[in-house]
Amino acid sequence: LTIYTTLDINMQDKAEKALNESLQGSNPQLNGALVAVDPKTGQVRAMVGGKDYGASQFNRAISKIQPGSTFKTFLYTAAIDHGYTQATIINCEPVSYPVAGGALYQPKDFQGGYHNRPFTLKEALFTSDNVVAVRLNDRAGPSMAAAYARRMGIDSEIKPVLSLPLGTSEVTPLELASAYGCLATGGIKSSPYYIDKITDSNGIVLEEHHPELEQVLDEKTAYIVTDMLSSVLKPGGTAPKISGNIQRPAAGKTGTTENFKDTWFVGYTPDLAAAVYIGFDEKNKCTGLTGAQLAAPVWASFIKEALKDVPPREFPVPEGVVRLKICPDDGLLAGDLNTKALEAVFAKGTEPTQLCPGAGAGVIINEIENPAQR
Repeated sequence: LTIYTTLDINMQDKAEKALNESLQGSNPQLNGALVAVDPKTGQVRAMVGGKDYGASQFNRAISKIQPGSTFKTFLYTAAIDHGYTQATIINCEPVSYPVAGGALYQPKDFQGGYHNRPFTLKEALFTSDNVVAVRLNDRAGPSMAAAYARRMGIDSEIKPVLSLPLGTSEVTPLELASAYGCLATGGIKSSPYYIDKITDSNGIVLEEHHPELEQVLDEKTAYIVTDMLSSVLKPGGTAPKISGNIQRPAAGKTGTTENFKDTWFVGYTPDLAAAVYIGFDEKNKCTGLTGAQLAAPVWASFIKEALKDVPPREFPVPEGVVRLKICPDDGLLAGDLNTKALEAVFAKGTEPTQLCPGAGAGVIINEIENPAQR
């Protein structure tokens, strides 16, 4: 038999190198995974299930792990698709929700506490605010975020609970890479696969696979969410340090589970989507680092080398979207007198029309602020 796989041996080598170099000198039990998918076809181009196959044959790339804040992307995609905008305002402040048994669920932001101020949805996503995500999930309904995750390519069981956007349902790195790829293609989902075809000794094709494509999101929604996730890699986002390394348009999301146990970065360019996970197999151990510190540099190193010979290109801008500056405090249009402003993208007709009564010289907050990276 002759078996033709979707694997790109160059990308595979770069993936193994990126993961192994990042784990050198760390705790010997710290491990991880990297999986890359061509978002246009669903072909799995690289898959590393661990740092040493000789020591462990466990494939973490297809194993279920809590995804942390990388799951927020599905909630925000659902919200944008249902009438919310990048300028929608939700406060980060103390809030309680009754749960079974008479207890209260009280979400808190990274390392506890609250910002006690309003956030636009765009800023809430690129700074990864937990409280805003839970409040948005409560407004939209947890089943909506779960439905969009399934629509975009998550096949694992998803529990529609309030804490879902914080990553409480386990998924695989392959699922995340594939689902994020749906945003890279303007909302077209491509089912991942590994084998192109198998032929016998006479050249007769015994089995053959082709891309399975389905439009699951409005292309404007996909672009608006991509714009939000692109800001994750800019100053003010949770992973600004990696953009200078990859030197091409990209979007993605960091993730860190409770007590720094698991770290993630899932991201994409127009040509490649990839997920990086780093953590311990024994879940009672903690990495002590965030997704921005541990997983994001691995992703950036891989993307830089894997696409070395591919010219950088921008995400295609669909018809029917507008870009303008808004005030991050109230989501209104930023005027010449605003002290700060944020670039935002809207489906035409949903953009704010009222001018904010601010004062001072306008600046773009995503270019100057640098919150805690997580």
